Amino acid sequence: MKKILSLLTFTFLSSAISYAQDFPDFGKPAKEEIELKECVFEKDAASVVLIHEAFSYSEDYLQLITTHHIRIKILKPSGVTAANITIPYYRSNNFERIIDLEAMTMNISDDGKISKQKVERKLIYTTKINEEKGEINFVFPSVKTGSIIEYQYSSIMRNYWGLRDWYFQKDIPVLISRYHLKIIPDKQFAYKIIKRPDAEATVLPGPGRIFFEMKNIPALSDEPYMDSKNDYTQKVNFQISGVNSRWGSNKMTPVLSSWHEVNYTLHYLESFGKQLESKIPDADDFIRQTKLLQSPEEKMNIIYNYVRDNMVWNNYKSVVALSDLNDAWKEHTGSSGDINLTLVSLLKKAELEVYPVLVSERFHGNVDTTYPFVDQFNSVFACVVIGNKKYFLDATDKYTPAYITPKNVLNTKAFIINLKSGQLLNIQNDSLQYKEGIYVDMKISEEGNVYGQALIRSKDYARIKKKEEYQKDKEKLKEFYSKREGIQLILDKYEIINLEKDSLPLDQKIEFKSNLTGSGDYKFIPLNLFCEFDKNPFLSDNRFSNINFGYRRTINLNSVIEIPSNYSVDEMPESVTIETPSKDIVFSRQITFNKNNNTIYCNLKFEFTKSYYESGFYPTLKEAYKKLFNFLKEQIVLKKK
Repeated sequence: MKKILSLLTFTFLSSAISYAQDFPDFGKPAKEEIELKECVFEKDAASVVLIHEAFSYSEDYLQLITTHHIRIKILKPSGVTAANITIPYYRSNNFERIIDLEAMTMNISDDGKISKQKVERKLIYTTKINEEKGEINFVFPSVKTGSIIEYQYSSIMRNYWGLRDWYFQKDIPVLISRYHLKIIPDKQFAYKIIKRPDAEATVLPGPGRIFFEMKNIPALSDEPYMDSKNDYTQKVNFQISGVNSRWGSNKMTPVLSSWHEVNYTLHYLESFGKQLESKIPDADDFIRQTKLLQSPEEKMNIIYNYVRDNMVWNNYKSVVALSDLNDAWKEHTGSSGDINLTLVSLLKKAELEVYPVLVSERFHGNVDTTYPFVDQFNSVFACVVIGNKKYFLDATDKYTPAYITPKNVLNTKAFIINLKSGQLLNIQNDSLQYKEGIYVDMKISEEGNVYGQALIRSKDYARIKKKEEYQKDKEKLKEFYSKREGIQLILDKYEIINLEKDSLPLDQKIEFKSNLTGSGDYKFIPLNLFCEFDKNPFLSDNRFSNINFGYRRTINLNSVIEIPSNYSVDEMPESVTIETPSKDIVFSRQITFNKNNNTIYCNLKFEFTKSYYESGFYPTLKEAYKKLFNFLKEQIVLKKK
């Protein structure tokens, strides 16, 4: 059996080489693909990738050429969204070109005949995303349930440094995913397969080449409070681990083969460590005055805000400087690498202990510390050391003050570049949390109308979140407050205070009115007003990814409700406490009715003392949230006398 498998593998590899630019079965679906009605291992799937195969090789030891072939079956009406295709590419300096794109829709009639409709070239669009990235976009025509859509293309990169990771898994299920990489003589590659323990992957190394294949791969969808799909996607990670020192030599020069090598190389790299020696134009007087300050924290704050005020992020993340720092400062714009290495340079000139630190923000994916792959990181921050405390600064972030660790890197791993002691570390911050106090004062009229005032006081991460929401879309934030389950509020007045004073709480003052919902002589008063808990995010039966809230949270909602004399309290929710077995999630409700002044007092308190949970904890978390939202739905019932 092993001999047969080896023979079949050799045959496939030979075929892949022969047909690298022309897949022989393009436009010729197999009988079983035509007859396929559902994905056997994911029966609810609306579409399925029948095959995604690719082959990477080189011409004249220079260009990296990768040919792709993708065939998809539409199983249900909602699956037609799979007909919207995006092919990303590196556009900077013409590093990558997409050529030989062919695409067609195949529909099968009742008598088994296949009609084919090609995608016209005039309907294929090229989109510029930024200076570095572009996209090829097109939509398959005449797509319906039962359609098979298919496309193939080639990517030509200037060299092997653009080699991408291979993703077996997608957001729809995949029947077959295979990748063949031909390794040119002057390169060595390190690779790592990331997959579920119960999944099987075929790896077939050969002389100067390697082949990977997986079958029957389930879809990976977004889940609430999921860091990055990249952390859970089944894939192969690649990094060039060695380069010939000269043509024809068998001796390989290692390239970033250890974390020590990463630290040393970046420290002396022209676009990284060497940039820290740049003379930032017109900053000498500012640095001279800043150095006179006694408090290192004050120096850090002033320089951090100075860079934030003088440079605009161009929305491109980079771990190195993409421009000379002098030029970036003169232009007042740059990538995250340009801006934050400028920040490191100025902090260093002010005689603070500061180091550049490579980070992988939560959306980018987790860092596997066993592999010194620089492309596991997507940006660089400044790390300032004052006493025993480390401050992580990102000058592209216009909302987070210097003393708070940016939420995008909480519970992640980073790498500090320090020639004496470069090191990996975990970024955590349990000293600060999301803290919010909500104070609501309502008066019910004899007609059942509501008139009230609210104060929403946000501190630490709550302040950052609300400031960002307000500055990005004030009306959307107000709409969130006004549309609550069981009541529609009209905001007569909305005021925000301390927006630019990071050391003070962010206050939102609201005056509102509404009509209570009711039935006959009964009126209903909801208690869950102005709070972030409006929808339960944990409804799925199963959870694949870990849960990362980022920070601990404490929220207090206090309500005072004055009842008119022509109404009595017919029903009032009980005081109650809900908690997980480990008491890391606690919800309490304390409610009383003072008959002397006809006033109800209610306190809702939410405490989350942990910010990160493994996926195995999901059933407990789901049950806690279910109970929480059931209690939040309970209302006060008034009855007309």
